[in-house]
Amino acid sequence: MQPLPRSLDPLHDESLVGYVLRLAYRAGSTPAEITVRTGLRRTELSGLSLRPLRDLDPGQLQKFSTATSLTPSEARGLLLAGLAPRYGPLDLSLTKGRTAQALISGNEWASFRNTRYCPECLFGSGTEIEQLLGGAWWRLWRVPAVFVCCRHQRILSTRCSGCGQPAQVSKPGHAILHLRGSASPPMQEQHRTEGHPHWHPPAARYDQTDPPSGHPPDAITLDAVLRLQERIETLLTTAPDGATATFGRRVPVGIYFFDL
Repeated sequence: MQPLPRSLDPLHDESLVGYVLRLAYRAGSTPAEITVRTGLRRTELSGLSLRPLRDLDPGQLQKFSTATSLTPSEARGLLLAGLAPRYGPLDLSLTKGRTAQALISGNEWASFRNTRYCPECLFGSGTEIEQLLGGAWWRLWRVPAVFVCCRHQRILSTRCSGCGQPAQVSKPGHAILHLRGSASPPMQEQHRTEGHPHWHPPAARYDQTDPPSGHPPDAITLDAVLRLQERIETLLTTAPDGATATFGRRVPVGIYFFDL
């Protein structure tokens, strides 16, 4: 496995899918080529399964790290398995009798085929690289317990404002819908033109604030929701001893999310 001519540093809490989309766009390539050249897929004919979103085997991790010039720790930081010690629904040791594949395909408490998102986060923070490629698609957005952007004080969006489909939705068993599509900005909708081979509607952008659906929460409700989300994110990322109280006793954070 040879290093790519150009690579990228991961953004904070960036997901594997988001990183691949940013890398493909920067390289003027396609997700199909990038996933083969980084060892995520064996051949151009195979799809990108959902398994790499959770974890990579040691051989895959080494190939991916070498191709992208990342350290193994940086590469692991893109994977959902990194959340498992604090998020029980992703932890095989807490899901007795389930294989990794069963955990992925039948898990309602982790989103492998679509994601929530914050348009303002995807717009980027104003750094040079984010002005060019946009902000990160966060790993935490694939955890159903994360439903609010505390930074921008808004409920996370779930669907594309253009086509109405779930954000980054993929076919069953596949992590990216259009692997072979032309290089497009990572914050741009992937066209769904099946049945319409000559029709290419204007692509919607996930980094453009979508109109609110339904009634926005009042100030008191929003404050309560933000405090709840801040507590959940603290437990998922920075809880001091990896434990918290539930039903009057101290338990590992991973157990807490099962109770929740």
